This record gives sequence, C-alpha cells and structure tokens, in this order.
Amino acid sequence: MNIRRATTADAGILAEVMKRTFDLEMKRWATEENEYDNNLRPPGYDSAEMHKYFIRESDYFVLEVEQHIAGGFSINYTGRRHARLDKIFIDPQYQGRGFGSKIMSFLEEEFPAVRVWKLETSSKQLSNHHFYEKSGYTRIYESATEFGYEKVKSGTAVTAEEGVRFEDQQLSKAEFENCMMNEADFYNMNLEKSSYSNSNLRRSLFTDCNMSDSKFTNLNLQSTLIADSRLTGSTLFGCDLSNVNIQECNLSGLRIHDIPVEDLFAAFRFLTCRE
Repeated sequence: MNIRRATTADAGILAEVMKRTFDLEMKRWATEENEYDNNLRPPGYDSAEMHKYFIRESDYFVLEVEQHIAGGFSINYTGRRHARLDKIFIDPQYQGRGFGSKIMSFLEEEFPAVRVWKLETSSKQLSNHHFYEKSGYTRIYESATEFGYEKVKSGTAVTAEEGVRFEDQQLSKAEFENCMMNEADFYNMNLEKSSYSNSNLRRSLFTDCNMSDSKFTNLNLQSTLIADSRLTGSTLFGCDLSNVNIQECNLSGLRIHDIPVEDLFAAFRFLTCRE
C-alpha cells in the first residue's frame, strides 16, 4: 500500500473509481433509484474535471495498491487545528482489507497539529457509522438524511506562531473596534450580532462560527478564511474584498450594492450568450 498526493493526471482514474464505489453504495442503501442524497451520490462524483478542481483546491490523496489506484480521500484544512474529512472512497474490489483504517491513521500523522476532525455521512450508510465510531469519532448531530461526526484529539501541541485562539465561546453581541487580530483563530463560537470595525483580521480563521446579523466595517480581511460558518443577515461595509473566492456557499438573498446576486448572475449569462 502507498499513499501519495493526487495530481491532475490522476483525475480520470479517480473519477472512475469513485463512480464504481458510490454507484455500489447507491444500490446498497438508496430506497429509490433516483434518490437525491449528496452523501450517497456527491455532485460531480464521476466528473474528471470536478476531481481536478478538488486536487487543486484541497488536500487530496491517492491510495495505491500494487501500483494501481485503489481509492482516494481529501480533506478541507479549514484551520490550524481543525479539519474536515471531505471524501474517502475505496474501490469495491479493495474493500474489507483494512485500508480505511490506515487512511484515518495516515491523516492524523500527516496533520499532527489538527485537534478536531469533523465529517458528514449519509444517515443510511450503516457501515460508515460503525467504521467512524470504531475510528474514535463521536456522533454530534443527526437528521433524516445526514449524520455528523467529530473526533477531538487530546494533547495536540500549540505553538506560539499560531496566534491568539478563541474556542467554544459565547460572544454574541460582542464589539471589536481598533483591534489587532491578525492570524487569530476563531473556532466553534457564537458571534451572532457582533460588530467588527477598524480592525486588522488579516490571515485570521473563522471555522464553525455563528456570525449571523453581524457588521463588518473598514477591516483588513486579506487572506482571511471563513469556513463552515453562518453569515445570514450580516453586512460588510468599506472592507477590502479583493481576490475573494466564494466556494460552495448558499448565496440566496446575497446583495452587492443592493443588487441581488441572482440578478448579477442573470445579467452575466445574458451577456455571455450574446457573445
């Protein structure tokens, strides 16, 4: 067995392996042939272009067995000490040989600073539930379609270079003004209705935070990461958002200079069609 970083040259084979794996999962667990379940059939799971995108944008690895690509897995490294397992898939012909457990051990060794690991899986995939619980994960929420799991490692070293850390705090309605908070790490915090003004948040991290109905005014947000957080009803004013990249977000109701983003997309599509 060998594990290495994926390259864009692997995308086609990874798409084929993932299609075989998830098509089998659909047969095992789906109650209807055309059932919509992002965990049983992730969007673009059989697209080489989609795999190329994830190889470029995430930490994506290849599992090789006897010089053949037997599976793949990727994570979203959303903070200095927290990460989310995005996908893990092993070709059906290689399943049941302990490779899944070896992948989980590899990740913890490859990213030793990560203290909190999270993931989501379909509520129907009972074998997944057993596997993750056996790997030390605890179920933190469940719905009719999805279960969420978390593993908290103890004894993870914290270095001085990591900056100030804020974790598991209730700071709703907090006000931050004229603050130097560059490279701060906000994790799993309630920051609802908070206010940030005239402050430096460069290279800061906001992960699993509730920042709904908050106000952001005159901030340095260069290289700031906001992941898996709620910004519903928030307002950004006078902030430098150059080179901002918005990925896999719910944009319903988003307005830019009071123009609904849906109208901007419609205008873009219209102009593109005219060309």
